[in-house]
Amino acid sequence: MTPLRKRFTHLLLVILIVAISWQVQGQLGATPQAIGAAPIGLESVFEPGLLLEDRNGDTHVDFVSARLVLGDASDPAEIAAAADIAARLGFETSSMDLPLAGDPAPGLTSVIVGNAALTKVHLVPEDFLLHTESGDGVVALHGETGSEILLVLSDTPGGTRAAAAVLAGRLPHIWDLDGPTLTDLRDAVSTILASANVEVLTTRVPRLVVAADGSALQRLEIDITVAPGTLESASLALQQAAQEERELAAAEAEVQEKTEEGPKETPGEPEEGAAQAEEGAAQAEEETAPEAGE
Repeated sequence: MTPLRKRFTHLLLVILIVAISWQVQGQLGATPQAIGAAPIGLESVFEPGLLLEDRNGDTHVDFVSARLVLGDASDPAEIAAAADIAARLGFETSSMDLPLAGDPAPGLTSVIVGNAALTKVHLVPEDFLLHTESGDGVVALHGETGSEILLVLSDTPGGTRAAAAVLAGRLPHIWDLDGPTLTDLRDAVSTILASANVEVLTTRVPRLVVAADGSALQRLEIDITVAPGTLESASLALQQAAQEERELAAAEAEVQEKTEEGPKETPGEPEEGAAQAEEGAAQAEEETAPEAGE
């Protein structure tokens, strides 16, 4: 097992590979060029392109090309969620045009904050809250390349705030700010497939689900596009990798459990020691006792 694979031992256990897309767009002989530009994922949201721009070409971000879209009667938690996202965008740029909040506008990427705002882009919450528990938050990208919408949603305002906190405070890191990033994860999955001779055309992270209390990721999805004819091989490679990770994690957990318990006394040892002591004492008394008639 390579160091890169070991790095994701526990992480791969909680990742659900949702889609291994075989995108041929009607052509059995599709190539990467035929598929078109690689779609953007959450791993790249704070790189220049989707929400941020370098308009004068000096390699420094100087424009925020985003519009924070709230519902007409947003909950205070949703307003706070939008403020968190605005603060992160402000941190990433040297300048911006205010205000950031408003209705969707041409040329700006809409960041939908809260379910009520979905009506402004003609979408419904049910399409984006699949595989979630009540209160979970969702961060997702929706739409075709070049017209994406960033969604921060939940069936509760608190869940929307939790999702915004992960977007604004952790991405592109998976969780710890000194830990692996979504790009690291995406590349690790690509490495697994490459080792199985599967040609990976595109990979991205389109959606993640945050626990209602914001304490953990509940779900992380990866979309993978592979070359025609390799879908079954890709599926088998990922299943095998997941099984290896489960076995390794189980072995590590067993070692950790034994380490925490410490050495155990062998049953019967205390009793045996006591018996030996009693026998020794009896022998000593016998040796020192006076013989009859002395």
